[in-house]
Amino acid sequence: MKKEKDVSAGIATIRTLLKYLEHDKSETVQELDANLKKAVDVMRNTDFPVTAVASGSELFLRFITLAALDVKTFAECKKIMLHRGEFFLKKLMEARGKVGKLASTFIFDGAKILLHSKSRVVLCAMEEAVKQNKRFEVYVTKSAPDSSGLVASQWLFVERNEKAVLCSDRKFQIRQLYPLNQRDLPDEFKYPASMLKSDVSKLHPLVDYTPPAYITHLSPILEFLTPSARPRGPLRCVSEELEQQLSRNGKFELRAPLQS
Repeated sequence: MKKEKDVSAGIATIRTLLKYLEHDKSETVQELDANLKKAVDVMRNTDFPVTAVASGSELFLRFITLAALDVKTFAECKKIMLHRGEFFLKKLMEARGKVGKLASTFIFDGAKILLHSKSRVVLCAMEEAVKQNKRFEVYVTKSAPDSSGLVASQWLFVERNEKAVLCSDRKFQIRQLYPLNQRDLPDEFKYPASMLKSDVSKLHPLVDYTPPAYITHLSPILEFLTPSARPRGPLRCVSEELEQQLSRNGKFELRAPLQS
């Protein structure tokens, strides 16, 4: 990731697992599964975003085992897994552009956009809007770990002015967690792995909980969804739908954005 700045932690995780799968010397599926999980644990203990690492690895492992592995030898089974893994990675590499095109429909001439931190997917959406000859203004918050005042001012701006908040991301960076507030977020998602053994109460979290009431749309690869506070809501639907579509003859079925 240091050499390829445009590669996200999720994509790097899947690349790593695919390379590990290619060179692993296991002799049974059970042994291979155990080794892959050990590799995931090692990556989760790095200082890269654990959300992308955990979600990307879980989806990758689930997808490569969705095939009917009714084969006679382990070598054939492993060959199928490698093929599905390469296909999965290829589709996710294309996801950013597809989400960007869908999300760009929500950017209109004269729009004023408040962008918190940085996002390759959001940047892609803006690039698509520029290609459509749209003119808009973008305000970016500093969002350093200790800039709580800037984060608070953003929340006040959204709440008092009732501006729409759109969330765009590739599906594999979405985790199925249902916290009620910032305290409910597991520490591994809020702090670097190297800091978890220290007194995290004195550290500023890397991520903040955003209540569903402040999110207008979720913009994953499939469609725009309105958020829901109900457990097993749209995030789970996105996960299952993507896996089903990936498995359905190896094709994506993109839907038009929902009208608000």
